[in-house]
Order: sequence, then structure tokens, then C-alpha cells
Amino acid sequence: MLLFEVGSNVGSLGVQPGDHIVRQTSVAVTFNGMAIPLETLIAVRCSYGWDQPVSTADITLSTYPIAGGTYHDPVEVTVNGVLRFVGILADKDYSNSPRTVVLKARGDLCRAEEYENQNPDLDPFMPEPGIDLSTLLGGPSSGTLKEITLAVLTVCGVDTSNAAAWADPPHVYGLEADEEFMWKFGTTGLSYLHSLFEASAGHRLFHSGDGLLWLAQIIGRPRSGAADLTIAEGVDILDGGNMTRSISKHASTVVVSGLDDGDGFGPLYAVATDGPSPFPPDKTFRVSSSMIETEAFASELANDFWILEVDRELVTGSVSTWRDDVMGPGQSHLVLSGPEQPTSVYGDAGPGGRLGTGEKLWVIGLTLDLNEKGEFTQTMSYLGGGLEADYVPVPV
Repeated sequence: MLLFEVGSNVGSLGVQPGDHIVRQTSVAVTFNGMAIPLETLIAVRCSYGWDQPVSTADITLSTYPIAGGTYHDPVEVTVNGVLRFVGILADKDYSNSPRTVVLKARGDLCRAEEYENQNPDLDPFMPEPGIDLSTLLGGPSSGTLKEITLAVLTVCGVDTSNAAAWADPPHVYGLEADEEFMWKFGTTGLSYLHSLFEASAGHRLFHSGDGLLWLAQIIGRPRSGAADLTIAEGVDILDGGNMTRSISKHASTVVVSGLDDGDGFGPLYAVATDGPSPFPPDKTFRVSSSMIETEAFASELANDFWILEVDRELVTGSVSTWRDDVMGPGQSHLVLSGPEQPTSVYGDAGPGGRLGTGEKLWVIGLTLDLNEKGEFTQTMSYLGGGLEADYVPVPV
């Protein structure tokens, strides 16, 4: 049984001093299709996020599973009846004091992180060996972000069964300089895709806890509409949370540079500016990718994405909760710690509360912990700030 004390200073929030929330947490781990005996299970930690493309799970055991299993065999973790991790065994970490073995599993996207392009074909019109865009896409020498991503992951052997739910921005790559999209010999699939994502409007790959793979964009702060979850300081946020509001990365000008076609004028570029910075000195944020093939696309990225990302107060941080709601990257959470709650709870903490938030934030990462005492927590990493709540970004 897990015992959580809400605290004696929150009687005004409807929980009387000394009250407790008591619950029993269930966990099940399977390795190579076989259940790991609970008497050998010590602790579980699962992590996944928009800023962590390959999800991970550390499963601490007293002994190695008798049923056996080996590298790349499937691993699944279920907590409170909900699937929280799906992956494959990557490493085994042994310790003699205390005597434990940690099964280190990774999400299926690790196949793209490990897969190196071994196609040695050398097109006489290309400077380096590798797979050109036409070969990769099975015919056309141009494609959208989703089409190229799907093709690369298929080569790497990654499960793309959730592709129908992926973001599908309309821009077509390769129309002007398909040679810039050569998947070079010896380059991993994930490295190639990261280069492609640098020429996008903030798209990334990540896993959710149920093992599904997503291609999605997280921009600014969450839009209008209800938050997926509301958590509040003094109610369901545990001690140790931290939020930062900062303008240290603020910039009022963005320069996006792209392809250099060799005409002697250097790379194409576009500039977006929001006038003099209210926080001098003025700073310039620069983005460069040869996969940005036209000034028009550079201008779209500069004006419809990057200037909105950097010309703002940035809100970042993390909090932990005892709640076992299904959470994950791409959700929006309303994180309350301000005047929405009784000021008597916060004393002289100021109008923003101890965490300085009262707004919707993106969940960009999540770590789930079930420790050796049986205590269950979830820690969310957040990103927000800046854009109006009803701003709708232009798809690029």
C-alpha cells in the first residue's frame, strides 16, 4: 500500500490537516513475453519525451529472470492497468552491492538510432555514396516531411503503424536541390532525420507510453481549448518542483539561411524581425540548413515559426505528482500556482505563487517512477510562454 500525505497546511483547499490519500499500485513487467515475478521486482523507471526521441525503461530486479531472454527481445511495463512502456532489451547492468540486475530497455526508435546506411551506391551526379531521394521514396525525387520520415524508418525496421496519426505539413522537399537530401553512407537513420527536422517548423519524433510513435510539432504555448489535465500547487504537485521564466534566449530578429546554389552570392536567406527588443541589446537568432531550398520557404520558417519561438519569454521547468493519470508528451497541462488558489497557502511567495505559473504548458517529457518503497510518481517536463493562447500557426 502506498501512503501519500497531502500536507497539514492545505486545509483551505478542501483537504483537512492530517488527511491522507491511500492507494495500492499494481505493476506488471513482461520480458520476451514472460511475466517477471513480482518478488524479484525492485523498482521501475520509464522515460519518454518530445526532447527524448528514444524512450527508455530501467527495470531493477533482485535476480535475472529465470525464463531468460536476450538482447532486442520485447519488454513491456504496465502500471495500474495501463501500458506505460513498450520496447526492446538493450543492456543488462549488474551490481554486487546491493545485488541487483537492471534490465535497460529502449523504445523501437532505437533501431533508427543504431541503423547506419550501408548502401554504397554512387550516383555519378552525387558527390558522396548513399541513398538518393528517388531511391528512398521509390520513384519521386521529392516528398513531404512525413513521406521522407516514413521511408527512412521503414528502411531501419521501425514500427510505423501509427503513421496515419502523424503530422503531415504540406511543404515538399527536393523540388529544387534533391542532391541535398542524400542519405549518406554510414549515417544513421535518426541522424539523417534530425538534419531534416532542422529544416522544418519544429517537428520531432517521439514515443508515447503505449509504444506508439508520433511525428508532431510543439510550438509556443498550448492553443485555446481545455487543457488535457489541471494540476495545482498544494493539491497534487509534490515538493521539489521548479519553473523558470526567462528572456536569456530572447531574440528580436531571426535569420534563416539555406541552400547555396553556387552562383557566387552565397546561401539564400530570409530575415524576420519584431522591431527593437524591449530588453536591449537586440539579439539575432540564426538557423542554417541546405535542405531549405527556396527563399520563400526560408521566409515562411522565419516569419511563421522561428520569430514566434524566440521573441518571447520562455517558460520551462518540471514538477512531480502522485497522480496516475495517463500523461505524455504533446499534452497540455494547466499548472496552477497563482491567484487561482488561496493566497494563505503561499504566504509571501508573491502573486505568481511558489512556481510562478497559472497557464497552460506543453508536456515535452515524462518520467514515471515506482521505487523500492512502492511509491509511484510521475515527473513532467514543461515548455511554454509567449504566443497568444488562440494563435494558430501557419502550416509549413
